[in-house]
Amino acid sequence: MQYISIKRVCLVGFLIAVYLVITRTDIYQNTRTQLTILTRKHSSYSNVSVSISSSYPSSHQVIATDVPENTPTVLSLRNVERLPHAKSRNVFYNRLGKCGSRSLLVLGRSVARINKVRYSMSKNFWDEHPNDNQALAEMKKIARFKPPTFYNRHIHYLDFEKYGFKPPIYINMIRDPISRFASHFNYAKFGDAAGKVRNPPKNLSDINTCVLNEEAFCYRPSMTHYYTNYFCGFDSVCNVTSSKDRVTLAKQHIRENYSVIGLTEEFENTVRLLEKIIPKFFKGALKVWSSLKRSLTRKTKTKTKEVLNEDAIEKLRNSVLFDDYLVYEEAKAVYLKLVEEYGITR
Repeated sequence: MQYISIKRVCLVGFLIAVYLVITRTDIYQNTRTQLTILTRKHSSYSNVSVSISSSYPSSHQVIATDVPENTPTVLSLRNVERLPHAKSRNVFYNRLGKCGSRSLLVLGRSVARINKVRYSMSKNFWDEHPNDNQALAEMKKIARFKPPTFYNRHIHYLDFEKYGFKPPIYINMIRDPISRFASHFNYAKFGDAAGKVRNPPKNLSDINTCVLNEEAFCYRPSMTHYYTNYFCGFDSVCNVTSSKDRVTLAKQHIRENYSVIGLTEEFENTVRLLEKIIPKFFKGALKVWSSLKRSLTRKTKTKTKEVLNEDAIEKLRNSVLFDDYLVYEEAKAVYLKLVEEYGITR
């Protein structure tokens, strides 16, 4: 009897020990997850620094980034959180202009057929920042799409969760701001192989005169502060050009709410990343792209290219494109971390 009592005591002690270990493990895991999410959502951007290029004025040339050492873990958690039910979600490509969107759209439409995904494209090509009621109507429209749907439109970032909607899987493409500026100017002035631009600007100066003389065409919203306004969205702070808060908010949206923002400069690696992160929508995309790229590149190539000189580049970088470079480098930093995580060779 005494032996049985001792045996029972030992068994009870063992079970208590196991319970305590499991409990402490759960607490640790929950705390770690909460801290990771907290880091992602509330990380300070006050020490943000970027590396724009070797030709950028030395007074602003600093090293990228505000990304902490454990960023790959944070990025993985973000994608795991947002993509476990991709088959029951829709992809929203709120495409930036002159960043390779036509190529990605043709590719997206082609693989949608293969992967049995619905493809939908907005007929509104011009209003990137509608009023609040129109923006809300757009969110309701997207929320009603039957998954899986690939939808695209030129429109600033929409905060679905703020209005109680389940957010779609956000994707986008971005390119060096100077490169985009020149591409947009040349497209507006000369068109491309696919055809002429509707309502081209009349009596437009050459690109350097336009920049250096601060002519209206080169300083309109579609040319300057473009990325900052686009990723900031519809918050009231986004309307204040001089506010650094809009830069912070734009970068926050990039880091927290986009599953993939690819680089135009690395289009094929972007396609590889999309295949890995959102396979339901992009499985087989690289193979399809290999058969499309020659004809697409030829069609989207600008007919004539005027080149920015060093004075014009410096003027743009130091003023109306300065914030856009901060936003671009944030997106690039996230992209490079994801490429590294998913084992894509650059």
